[in-house]
Amino acid sequence: MAELWNPVIIAVLFWGFVNEVITVGEARRFYGLITICGNIAGIVAGQAAGKFTANVYVSWIPYGKNNWDQSILFLGCSIMICSLATLSIFRWMNKRVFSASESLKSQPKNTDKQKSSVFGNIMYLARSKYLVCIAAIVVGYNLAMNLIEVLWKNQIKEAYPNPSDYTAYMGDILTIMGAISTLVAIFFTGSLIRRSWTLAALIPVAVILVTGSAFFFFSFSYSVGIQWIGVFFGMTPLMLSIVFGSLQQVMTRACKYTLFDATKEMAFVPLDSKSKYQGKAAIDGLGVQLGKSGGSIVYQGVLLMVSTVTASIPYVGAIFFAVVLIWFFAVLTLGKQFDVLAAEDGRPGIS
Repeated sequence: MAELWNPVIIAVLFWGFVNEVITVGEARRFYGLITICGNIAGIVAGQAAGKFTANVYVSWIPYGKNNWDQSILFLGCSIMICSLATLSIFRWMNKRVFSASESLKSQPKNTDKQKSSVFGNIMYLARSKYLVCIAAIVVGYNLAMNLIEVLWKNQIKEAYPNPSDYTAYMGDILTIMGAISTLVAIFFTGSLIRRSWTLAALIPVAVILVTGSAFFFFSFSYSVGIQWIGVFFGMTPLMLSIVFGSLQQVMTRACKYTLFDATKEMAFVPLDSKSKYQGKAAIDGLGVQLGKSGGSIVYQGVLLMVSTVTASIPYVGAIFFAVVLIWFFAVLTLGKQFDVLAAEDGRPGIS
């Protein structure tokens, strides 16, 4: 259920709402600003996770036998408060802002979105080359990230077996990720998207290819017991692999939260209502989970042959490079189609 938050609430509902009330021209201006807000939230969330999981037990709180129990309480309450705030803001916007917008009222309504089924959305997607390319990009990103993330988190758990230490480390990573994403969104996202959709969409591909290659190299060195590389960098081979894995996660997710999400959502904007709703429901509703599940299936299949996650590194690495290559060609193909559709997008904007 927790995994459904990102594909359903963020990808389908939030970005579907944004795409409905914005044009391609406005998207080039404002999508960068939207990502900045999301990245600032990442910084706050990372710091909150670190504070909540600190080794401090508050005796006057009538819940939990240790600090870890109480940290779950604090995190859960924070999520519920933020969720209620989101509901309130969304309702206020629909009642007070967009209900009075003549340009929004003038947009054609989608009468088929209530009748569409999951299978119908998938079949509709399969008939469109444009939507298939978007699906390939979404599945490719999530599959490539999952292939790395499983191995990286396995190494972190080996280095930090205590759950509080593990959560604190992940909180630090989230904070750094949010800070870098915010800087990228402020100084680069808007200008890159205005210059070229294809260029902006290719940057995440290049980043995950370079950082992922480094991570698999150092992970392989650790798995086969090559010690001199760790000595050269002044740390153990395990920590060296974790550091480069963390660098990969920070850089790639920074690109995801700034360029990948913005370009992917922009690709839906020039579509007609039926393509937008049915295609987005299939891609964001199922494509994200297909990518993550695909990574798990890959590991399960490889583990049947080699028995340990560490021994699976060469095989998983080869699959990772194949996935990134498919993602690369999907971006190039989609970019040509997007430029044509974007030039035809003449919907009135929201002032």
